[in-house]
Amino acid sequence: GLVGSEMCIRDRPTTVTVPTTVTVTTTATATPAPQYPPLEEWLKAKASQYNLKGVTIRMVTESTPTSLFIRDVLAPDFSKLTGINVIVETVSWDEMYRKEVATLQAKTTDYDIFYIEQDIVGQFGVLGWLEDLTPWLNNPDLTWPGFDPSDIFVLKDYYYAGRLLAIPFEAFLKIYIYRKDLFAKYGIQLPEVLTWDFVKRVAEFFGAGTKEPGVYGWVAQAASHPCLWFEMVESVWPTFGVQYWGISVGLDQVYFNDTCGKKAFRLYVDLLKYAPPGVTSYTWDEVGATFTRGGAAQGLMYAEFFGTIFRENPAMIGKYGVAYPPIDPECYKGGYIGYFDGGGMGINPYLPRERKLASWLFIQWVTSKQNVARIAENINTVVRWSVLTEWGPKLDQKYGHGYFALVMKAVREGVFRGNPPGPTYDIATTTELFTTLHRAVTGEISPDEALDRAAQIVLGVLAKWREVYKIIPPYV
Repeated sequence: GLVGSEMCIRDRPTTVTVPTTVTVTTTATATPAPQYPPLEEWLKAKASQYNLKGVTIRMVTESTPTSLFIRDVLAPDFSKLTGINVIVETVSWDEMYRKEVATLQAKTTDYDIFYIEQDIVGQFGVLGWLEDLTPWLNNPDLTWPGFDPSDIFVLKDYYYAGRLLAIPFEAFLKIYIYRKDLFAKYGIQLPEVLTWDFVKRVAEFFGAGTKEPGVYGWVAQAASHPCLWFEMVESVWPTFGVQYWGISVGLDQVYFNDTCGKKAFRLYVDLLKYAPPGVTSYTWDEVGATFTRGGAAQGLMYAEFFGTIFRENPAMIGKYGVAYPPIDPECYKGGYIGYFDGGGMGINPYLPRERKLASWLFIQWVTSKQNVARIAENINTVVRWSVLTEWGPKLDQKYGHGYFALVMKAVREGVFRGNPPGPTYDIATTTELFTTLHRAVTGEISPDEALDRAAQIVLGVLAKWREVYKIIPPYV
């Protein structure tokens, strides 16, 4: 079988720290139960106090599994409770951002709540496009006493320049996922530290659907779409030591086309020959669909798809395992290795106050511990440490993937990050950028040539933003 040799990651921090956003209680004495009304009673009272019954708020969001759960379950429950009408509009990632940008550029009130993906916080923040939620959160009259923001372990990723711009409702890792059942069948053992060399050997072993009918050795989001750039900056380059998007803090240099960056992209393109036909048109949705049908032996996947996989194809329960993404030991010298993705709810700053208040109440409902637990159970994403530690082991046992244990490990070790707070949306959606990378994916130009061209394109985008940002704030 394929047995990976043990390998050390150089300069990997050996200490394990719990982030300051996670509260760990060690007292042995009983603590009196907090004295405050249940969330439902409190929300109902606030809606009445501020005459919000009959107010309509509209949220635009990407059609993610969590957003669909909010639309179909949590929003109707909230409306019955408060009398506030909530319309949740679920659209594609591309359409969502077009609607958000158009609304905010024109300073209109078409939408009250925006889905704020982690990677847009910096760009919307520097433009002043989102309500600062800090005063709302700190107002004891407007925030439920049991809300406990310190329990939300990814909250820090939604600040920009000291302003809290969204409350996260979903968070998930981009992880290495593999067919545990097929690895066992062929005696393939994961090495203690996963490497890209091991991944390539596994891809070759399974080939293009030849070893196991319909099961390919690899899968990727390699379409001519922003997803291709995201795959590189979030999941591949960091494991080759190209971090912070390969962009200097001063936005005046890029280095994703250095020796290690080019090595990474050459490997990425090479692995596609073991992927399903049509992979050059795959976005994250097709990657999720591939794993739903069990069509790949391994790959990198946004873990939000786990809920969909097991709901749509229960036959896959127990057949998947997960691990940190693979590294290249020659290039990786420490630091983060992967992406902590997720989305939050931000408020349109141009709304009248009553709609801001109605929106703030709805945000508290969705991101409360009880509803985060419902999301975790149904969708497999989680933003609260208390829910993660309580529900994670149960869900790992139910589905057999060990994903939530990996999330707890990742939070403690701090080896997954959100995207840097720069003009990331503008970069990723630059058509010339991802189409240039795609020309290498389809074999029209070499990976090295594509990256050198991409470097010039990104420098051109950064030049437009340099005076606005001055400098990208460092990671927290």
